[in-house]
Amino acid sequence: MIDCLQRWKFSEFLLDDGAGVITEWIRTLADEVQAEIDTRLLHWSKVDKWIEAYAKVFEDLRDIQEISVQCGGAVYRILGSHISIWEFVMLVGDVDERRRGKTPSRAKQSALERLNALRANPERRRDYEI
Repeated sequence: MIDCLQRWKFSEFLLDDGAGVITEWIRTLADEVQAEIDTRLLHWSKVDKWIEAYAKVFEDLRDIQEISVQCGGAVYRILGSHISIWEFVMLVGDVDERRRGKTPSRAKQSALERLNALRANPERRRDYEI
Protein backbone atom coordinates (compact mmCIF):
# COMPACT_ATOMS: atom_id res chain seq x y z
CA MET A 1 0.00 0.00 0.00
CA ILE A 2 1.34 3.43 -0.92
CA ASP A 3 1.41 6.01 1.86
CA CYS A 4 -0.28 9.15 0.55
CA LEU A 5 1.67 11.29 3.02
CA GLN A 6 5.04 10.19 1.65
CA ARG A 7 6.90 12.95 -0.19
CA TRP A 8 10.41 11.59 -0.60
CA LYS A 9 11.34 8.33 -2.22
CA PHE A 10 14.54 6.65 -1.14
CA SER A 11 16.49 4.48 -3.51
CA GLU A 12 19.82 2.72 -3.17
CA PHE A 13 22.80 2.08 -5.39
CA LEU A 14 23.12 -1.46 -6.72
CA LEU A 15 26.48 -3.22 -6.58
CA ASP A 16 27.77 -5.28 -9.51
CA ASP A 17 26.11 -8.41 -8.08
CA GLY A 18 22.73 -6.63 -7.88
CA ALA A 19 22.77 -6.24 -4.10
CA GLY A 20 21.56 -2.96 -2.65
CA VAL A 21 24.43 -1.19 -0.92
CA ILE A 22 22.35 0.19 1.98
CA THR A 23 20.33 -3.00 2.43
CA GLU A 24 23.58 -4.97 2.75
CA TRP A 25 25.14 -2.39 5.11
CA ILE A 26 22.10 -2.22 7.39
CA ARG A 27 22.03 -6.01 7.71
CA THR A 28 25.42 -5.82 9.45
CA LEU A 29 24.10 -3.44 12.13
CA ALA A 30 22.41 -4.24 15.43
CA ASP A 31 18.63 -4.56 15.37
CA GLU A 32 18.13 -1.38 17.43
CA VAL A 33 20.30 0.60 14.98
CA GLN A 34 18.41 -0.81 12.00
CA ALA A 35 15.13 0.21 13.61
CA GLU A 36 16.40 3.73 14.39
CA ILE A 37 17.63 4.29 10.82
CA ASP A 38 14.40 2.99 9.29
CA THR A 39 12.34 5.12 11.68
CA ARG A 40 14.29 8.24 10.72
CA LEU A 41 14.00 7.50 7.00
CA LEU A 42 10.27 6.91 7.36
CA HIS A 43 9.92 10.25 9.15
CA TRP A 44 12.06 12.09 6.58
CA SER A 45 10.08 10.59 3.70
CA LYS A 46 7.08 12.62 4.88
CA VAL A 47 8.77 15.99 5.45
CA ASP A 48 8.99 18.59 2.68
CA LYS A 49 12.42 19.98 3.51
CA TRP A 50 14.18 17.24 5.43
CA ILE A 51 17.39 17.60 3.44
CA GLU A 52 17.93 21.19 4.51
CA ALA A 53 16.99 20.39 8.09
CA TYR A 54 18.86 17.12 8.59
CA ALA A 55 21.50 16.60 5.93
CA LYS A 56 25.05 17.86 5.81
CA VAL A 57 26.26 19.07 2.42
CA PHE A 58 29.96 18.71 1.70
CA GLU A 59 31.58 21.88 0.35
CA ASP A 60 34.04 19.90 -1.77
CA LEU A 61 31.41 17.47 -3.10
CA ARG A 62 28.35 19.58 -3.81
CA ASP A 63 26.28 16.69 -5.15
CA ILE A 64 26.89 14.44 -2.12
CA GLN A 65 24.94 14.87 1.10
CA GLU A 66 25.09 13.03 4.39
CA ILE A 67 22.28 11.88 6.62
CA SER A 68 23.47 11.00 10.11
CA VAL A 69 21.72 9.06 12.86
CA GLN A 70 23.13 8.83 16.37
CA CYS A 71 22.41 5.62 18.22
CA GLY A 72 24.14 3.85 21.08
CA GLY A 73 27.11 6.20 21.22
CA ALA A 74 27.96 5.94 17.51
CA VAL A 75 27.11 7.96 14.41
CA TYR A 76 25.69 6.07 11.43
CA ARG A 77 25.98 7.94 8.16
CA ILE A 78 24.33 7.48 4.81
CA LEU A 79 25.92 9.41 1.96
CA GLY A 80 23.78 10.04 -1.07
CA SER A 81 22.42 12.54 -3.55
CA HIS A 82 19.25 13.91 -5.10
CA ILE A 83 18.85 11.86 -8.25
CA SER A 84 15.51 13.34 -9.29
CA ILE A 85 12.74 15.47 -7.82
CA TRP A 86 11.65 13.95 -4.50
CA GLU A 87 14.14 11.08 -4.77
CA PHE A 88 17.27 10.63 -2.69
CA VAL A 89 19.60 7.83 -3.73
CA MET A 90 21.69 6.32 -0.94
CA LEU A 91 25.21 5.48 -2.07
CA VAL A 92 27.35 4.59 0.98
CA GLY A 93 26.78 3.59 4.59
CA ASP A 94 29.42 4.40 7.22
CA VAL A 95 29.77 4.01 11.00
CA ASP A 96 31.73 6.36 13.25
CA GLU A 97 31.97 4.51 16.55
CA ARG A 98 34.11 7.20 18.15
CA ARG A 99 31.83 10.07 17.09
CA ARG A 100 34.71 12.06 15.65
CA GLY A 101 32.27 14.10 13.60
CA LYS A 102 34.29 14.00 10.41
CA THR A 103 33.20 11.81 7.53
CA PRO A 104 36.10 9.72 6.20
CA SER A 105 37.40 10.83 2.83
CA ARG A 106 37.21 7.20 1.60
CA ALA A 107 33.43 7.24 2.18
CA LYS A 108 33.03 10.55 0.34
CA GLN A 109 35.18 9.30 -2.55
CA SER A 110 33.22 6.05 -2.77
CA ALA A 111 29.93 7.99 -2.82
CA LEU A 112 31.17 10.24 -5.61
CA GLU A 113 32.35 7.25 -7.68
CA ARG A 114 28.99 5.52 -7.24
CA LEU A 115 27.10 8.69 -8.14
CA ASN A 116 29.13 8.98 -11.35
CA ALA A 117 28.45 5.30 -12.13
CA LEU A 118 24.74 5.90 -11.51
CA ARG A 119 24.70 8.90 -13.81
CA ALA A 120 26.26 6.74 -16.53
CA ASN A 121 23.76 3.93 -15.88
CA PRO A 122 20.53 5.01 -14.10
CA GLU A 123 19.46 1.34 -13.84
CA ARG A 124 22.00 0.87 -11.03
CA ARG A 125 19.44 1.82 -8.39
CA ARG A 126 16.27 0.42 -6.91
CA ASP A 127 13.68 1.61 -4.42
CA TYR A 128 14.69 1.18 -0.81
CA GLU A 129 12.03 -0.54 1.29
CA ILE A 130 11.61 1.09 4.66
